[in-house]
Amino acid sequence: MLVDGIYLGSWCLLIAVTEDLQVLAWQWCSTESAAAWTALLARIPAPVVVCDGGSGFASAAGACWPDTKIQRCMFRVPMNVRRHLTLRPRTHGGRDLLELSRALSRVVDAGTASPGSWGCRPGGSNTGSSRSNAPPMGGASGGPTTGSGKRGCY
Repeated sequence: MLVDGIYLGSWCLLIAVTEDLQVLAWQWCSTESAAAWTALLARIPAPVVVCDGGSGFASAAGACWPDTKIQRCMFRVPMNVRRHLTLRPRTHGGRDLLELSRALSRVVDAGTASPGSWGCRPGGSNTGSSRSNAPPMGGASGGPTTGSGKRGCY
């Protein structure tokens, strides 16, 4: 089941559809609130849900379907990362996050989902400590360093 909220003028239409795009239920509301989502979800038996993580949905799903599995829409992850980082991030950390979001779209099974297969790169800024005393573009070493002198995120 796929769920989403679509704004039409000042109203929001919450809709739940099957994988074949058959409408299961819909609900008019003013915003994507927990109460509006609850009104929609209460009419549908608990499925596996794919959603965009919009406001109110997690609370409503937990109340209506405490044991259901919820999958975030993977299309929106790279879109949100690009919105915040742009396509040409200026920092090493930003470039690594963009690379990770692109790698995430290539995950197809448990083997390609392990962090060692797509997330860690020796010498990259995604290794080592997550904090640094170095200035943002890392002084003489040419890149970010941790307080111990190792290259890493900051």
